Amino acid sequence: MVFLIFLVPKVFAQGDNLTLQNLPLELEKITVTATRSERPVKEVSASVSVINLVEIESAQPQSLDDLLRSLPNVESTGGPRRVSEKPMIRGLSGRRVLVTIDDTRQNFQSGHKGSVFLDPELLKQVDIVRGPASALYGSDAIGGVIAATTKDPVDFLRPDQNHGFRLKLGYQDANQERLLSTSVYGFATEDLDYLLYATSRKADDVRQGGGNTLANSGDGIQGALIKLMWTPTWDHTYRISFESYKQTQETPVNTQADDPSELSIADRTTERNTVRLSHQFEDIDSNLFNLNTVYYHTEIALYEKRQIDQRKDKISLVTNGLNIQNQSSWKLAEAANLLTYGFEWYQDEQTSSRNGENLRTYPNAAVQVIGIFLQDELTWQKKWELIPGLRFDRFVTKAKESGSSRSQDQLSPKFTTSYQFKPWLRSYISYSKGFRVPSIQELYISGIHYGGNPEGIFVPNPNLKPEISTNREIGVQIEKENSGGSLTDFHFNATYFHNRLEDFIDTSIYPVKHNEIVSDINCTNQGDCLYFENLNVQQGLVTGFEAEFGVQRQHLKIDISHSQIRGHNKTSGQPLVNMPADKWLLKLKGSIPNNNFIGTWRTLLVSKQEKIPFDSSVEKTSGYVVHDLSGSWKIPRYLLEGFELKFGIDNIADNRYRKHLSQLDEAGRNLKASLTYQY
Repeated sequence: MVFLIFLVPKVFAQGDNLTLQNLPLELEKITVTATRSERPVKEVSASVSVINLVEIESAQPQSLDDLLRSLPNVESTGGPRRVSEKPMIRGLSGRRVLVTIDDTRQNFQSGHKGSVFLDPELLKQVDIVRGPASALYGSDAIGGVIAATTKDPVDFLRPDQNHGFRLKLGYQDANQERLLSTSVYGFATEDLDYLLYATSRKADDVRQGGGNTLANSGDGIQGALIKLMWTPTWDHTYRISFESYKQTQETPVNTQADDPSELSIADRTTERNTVRLSHQFEDIDSNLFNLNTVYYHTEIALYEKRQIDQRKDKISLVTNGLNIQNQSSWKLAEAANLLTYGFEWYQDEQTSSRNGENLRTYPNAAVQVIGIFLQDELTWQKKWELIPGLRFDRFVTKAKESGSSRSQDQLSPKFTTSYQFKPWLRSYISYSKGFRVPSIQELYISGIHYGGNPEGIFVPNPNLKPEISTNREIGVQIEKENSGGSLTDFHFNATYFHNRLEDFIDTSIYPVKHNEIVSDINCTNQGDCLYFENLNVQQGLVTGFEAEFGVQRQHLKIDISHSQIRGHNKTSGQPLVNMPADKWLLKLKGSIPNNNFIGTWRTLLVSKQEKIPFDSSVEKTSGYVVHDLSGSWKIPRYLLEGFELKFGIDNIADNRYRKHLSQLDEAGRNLKASLTYQY
């Protein structure tokens, strides 16, 4: 029998809804991403952040970057166009950061065209794991993991409800964005839940800090989410979901840059459709079987028509995947074991065309991956913990035009140990290896990069080796409630990491004379050529520090975080170019429970970044300070029953600033508000 399974969400009886007004000031955050087992974040021996539903709703995010930018050593690059954003963790971005949505891999990567296509209105939680996680997730987790989870029916239903309806209207003035979202949810039968969710956004060009307007940055987004969950018995749960995303806009072909001449402006449509089937079997009479199986099918397609000459490009990536995981737990004397093991298979197939012909810069090719993983969480006397893990992956890559193919294997070990010195004090040490297999484009890209004298030519390199990282990490975690006998709670987390990078893939550019043959490519241009070839050239070392401190007394909470990172290119002796600047965050959060009001002040301080190679084209970045304010008010029933108002101001001082590695200034002052009605 084939099991199609999903992890059953736990229903929390929290009153009207999962909003901050109906909950304690901060729910205990739970993650399953760092160890593939459900754990409170404070008990995870890794550098982990969780953004829950309350925080997502309060932020009123337009894109994933609005949720990531205040986290230590986490942000997005690419500028203010949301289509161009690429998440970065500890200085690594692109396919070096694994992004999943409901356990489905988001493997699309295409030059300067962005990599994550989702509407944050559909999200209920985002888990971020900093550092290599290939022992559990395989390739692309060399820098870390960003796991997004979409909403479920139980996130809306009150205990006394069988059906419900939610309507939300929102507006943000930095780009005149209008938001409309609607959802219908409930129990179709006693054992069948449903959720129908639709969103629509329409935005004009972004007004940047200082008053400039970024031309061709507006867009329109339509999103949909359908979920059905059937629980015929206590030990079996089946789920099917469908998610759709569509974005339309006018944009430069390079979405991360400006184009005042408008010579490269294109009409672009981005589409993503995902179908997900899942099943969970949890043996209520035994601890040996908690079996989850997930199958997914994702199609991502980009359509571009360049306005100047009506040139039409199409790039598509189809990903099919299957995850099977089981957990077995048992106790022996004073030792408790939780064994997690499983199998993963996925296949990427990329196709492209330009005016109906093959587009060689995005080669037609396929990658098939099979992975097997095993992890044991051993706890002795509830104090000492050992977590060894190992994963084996096999990759097969094929290029359709050239007929070239290659296969390779990879082992990814990890080992973590922690000790609980006091009920409120624990420390951990970890060792882990991460890897990233070269992408289809890096292996097989070919054709003309640009015309002229010299002419730019892409040269394929099917012999690229995987990128490897070896990370060593030490951390301390303090979590103390009712400190000094008072109603004051505080926490402190600090992590130091040392990450050695090997065989990093970089683009080498070298001149070639007319009629000279290099890498089996003949330069036929009379004005000579410049060849662009991906090579394993970079050996690097990345070290850094992350710290978070928080104190809460009744309805007031203060959070402070700091992160810094340094990168050294051991090949050239120069700094690594992609290291973000040092960052501080101060956040004050307070509530007035009797009035259902919550307010948050946030100050982000980012240092200048001048540690770049002397021969790099990347510009130095000035430091900046950004202040944000947000609040929410659940309107009393005697005024307007079922209504909730959220409001905020981002970049209050309208500062002009640019993130490191971005070419464009970020958005300026942004007044935003939303009104939600829920029945």
